[in-house]
Amino acid sequence: SKNATPSLTISDVTVSDAASVAANANVSSMSLATTTLTAAQYTADVVSKNTRTGLTITDVAVASAATVAADTKVSNLTLAATTLTAAQYTTAVASKNTTGSLTVTGVAIGSALALANDANLIKVVVNSGSSLGSVASATFTAGQTAYNKLYQADGTTPVYVSVTGVPVASAATVAANSHVSTLTLAATTLTAAQYTTAVSSKNTTGSLTVTGVDINAALNLAIDRNVSQIHVSSGSSLGSYSASQYATYKSRIEKIYQVDGTQLVTVTIAGATASQAANTLIPDSRVTSLTVSDTTANIDTYYSQINVAKVTQISATG
Repeated sequence: SKNATPSLTISDVTVSDAASVAANANVSSMSLATTTLTAAQYTADVVSKNTRTGLTITDVAVASAATVAADTKVSNLTLAATTLTAAQYTTAVASKNTTGSLTVTGVAIGSALALANDANLIKVVVNSGSSLGSVASATFTAGQTAYNKLYQADGTTPVYVSVTGVPVASAATVAANSHVSTLTLAATTLTAAQYTTAVSSKNTTGSLTVTGVDINAALNLAIDRNVSQIHVSSGSSLGSYSASQYATYKSRIEKIYQVDGTQLVTVTIAGATASQAANTLIPDSRVTSLTVSDTTANIDTYYSQINVAKVTQISATG
């Protein structure tokens, strides 16, 4: 308090005393005894008079992070909060920050993926947009950690990507990723285990052959427009249908084959009309047997055509 000598240089100043020493108008420069201090200790006076480099500033407010990081005497910093804007997370802040589990908001979607490669970030929230478009499977797999960090402006909806050329062995994993909106497959034959519900809902590749399908699940799987052929895991018959049911399901049943992929699965038909039997069911190689129920007049009309071994019963209804 009594010293009047101007332009003093004070060395080995403790960080707890740094602010008061730097505030002294007679002190023109100072060096710190240690290199780690809090943001509260690193006052504007300390900033302007300190000559020591390699500093680590802790508990930096996100609003001040860019200013502190721009200081060439600062080598590292930690942040007081884990959510900050893209404007606050400057290149200098990114290079000097050691705080992890950060969320950066307001990021341009075109810059989001590159930013997401920052190991200190767990979430990147874009300012607008919902999709990064299409990406090759190998690229997505290599960068999946970064893709998984990207979210739309609401902070909860993923930023989506369409993945192309996915190996069937990887399809279930890729399809299970909430950031994947659609996918195409690298091959058109895959097993029932590989063709999961997620794969079927996101896949856009057509003319698929799915093998190893439980025969009881085959008819439902055949609804899938992208599946053109189904090979069951065992069994040869889908059971019995009425003629009207068979007409409804016929386009699906035509996709279904036995284990070897060449032999047809079969059905039996109950209660066909004489016309249905003669014109469609008897010639159908999938139908192994059927019964006919019709008027006497209709039966008489088609009798020569329906009196065959495949027809196990003919009943007149009047």
